[in-house]
Amino acid sequence: MRRDDLLWEDERGPWAIKVTCNLNAPFDGPTEVRVWFTADPDDPGPEVDAAMATDGIPTTLLRAIPLVEIRGKARACRKHRAEAPEVPHEPVPKRMATERDYALLAAELFRVRSMGGRAPQAALAKRQGIAKATLSERIKRARDLGLWDGKALTSTAVALILTGKASSAELDNNE
Repeated sequence: MRRDDLLWEDERGPWAIKVTCNLNAPFDGPTEVRVWFTADPDDPGPEVDAAMATDGIPTTLLRAIPLVEIRGKARACRKHRAEAPEVPHEPVPKRMATERDYALLAAELFRVRSMGGRAPQAALAKRQGIAKATLSERIKRARDLGLWDGKALTSTAVALILTGKASSAELDNNE
């Protein structure tokens, strides 16, 4: 999966479904749809029998993929990204030592949220290799520092990232 992909996943019976929308594509709809059989074909059971009865991927499964909903999410993500401040992508440090580190965390949280999907904080915590509670505390700290307003980066966070300064006090000294 690329950074600019919106992903929708589901499992229905013995079938797994993955729909990808590249947010840089010239259209809002999916750029890839994958459907695959997840049951063990060597282990006879109701799932294998159902797949045998339909002779593969059933058309009802394909019709059940909510393409309109997925297209709407992709459109919303594009709009959200277009309204976002342009900040360079930098990795979030494992340990938070400076206000800038918290600003980078807020920027990454904004990116993850703008991609849609479920539980963006859980996804970010997993990617960072930290507990969800730890991430929640860090986000609370970013909010307390005035770097995250609950939905987007603040102008202070953007300035910290763009200037490379470690704290807002350094920003104030240079103005």
